[in-house]
Amino acid sequence: METGKIIDWYACLPGHRQQQADAEQAYIQADMRGCETWVNLPDIKECPEAFPWWEAAIGGMRRPVVRMVKALYGHPKAGLYWEKHCDEKLRSVGFEPVPECNSLYKHPKYDLMLSVYVDDIVLSGPALWLDRGWALIKDSGILIDKIEDPGLYLGCNRHFHEEQVQVAD
Repeated sequence: METGKIIDWYACLPGHRQQQADAEQAYIQADMRGCETWVNLPDIKECPEAFPWWEAAIGGMRRPVVRMVKALYGHPKAGLYWEKHCDEKLRSVGFEPVPECNSLYKHPKYDLMLSVYVDDIVLSGPALWLDRGWALIKDSGILIDKIEDPGLYLGCNRHFHEEQVQVAD
């Protein structure tokens, strides 16, 4: 929650804006690490029409077992592997972790701040550099969905309004 508040505060500075996007199927962007994990493929005899290729693919095997190569949802360490993957990718394009703030990054060259919470990505900073920040994220190899204006994030629906300040002569 703290990083969410920090990233929102940063968007409120003069000339700053905020946008957000979801990582596309986040966990499976990350490779499995550590000990090899093998899984039994489920028996699909109850609905063969959903998987017409199944019989040809398993070649008559009774209990096919495959090595898991991507961090699939449900694996106890899938979230950790996604975090490590994301961290490596963001660092490769110049984002630096903010000390003592998990999943909060800064990009010193473009004065941007980035928050990553599971598959939710929020980017704040000078309005003229937001497009460059998203381009860097994409260039890193992180796949993201549609970039949107601020909305629902960590259970809060956020709206930003720019106030016009009138100065008397």
